[in-house]
Amino acid sequence: MIRFMVFLVIAVTLMAFALVGVARAGRREFAYLRARRTGAELQAQVVDTLASPSRRAAGTYDVTPIVRYHLGERTYEATIVNASSVPQERGDSMTVVVSEDSPYEPYDRYQGMGAKARGSFALFALAVVVLLMALAAL
Repeated sequence: MIRFMVFLVIAVTLMAFALVGVARAGRREFAYLRARRTGAELQAQVVDTLASPSRRAAGTYDVTPIVRYHLGERTYEATIVNASSVPQERGDSMTVVVSEDSPYEPYDRYQGMGAKARGSFALFALAVVVLLMALAAL
């Protein structure tokens, strides 16, 4: 009975974290798909990069390009929402898609679901497996 309760607590905790991650990843993925379907596909120039500590390995950084692009008669400068792990050099050109409803959220045209989304879905699957194991032990 104790083993069942431990598995159940672990499964519910994992599922709660996974559901929050899946909801965020799903919202981001739907916004990306909507921008690809109804937004404008533009050429943007990398003007800078944003380095943040990586969660994958200590002492490493994730590099996110900051791009400048023109939508209509306005010029925008923003960080790529779904940046791949491949860093871009300043001055490089890249294809972005931008929804006119959210002009400060450019998406990398060729980058789909990011690693965070895949990790959230994997964590959710692990939580389901642990929950099924707990129920099987009942």
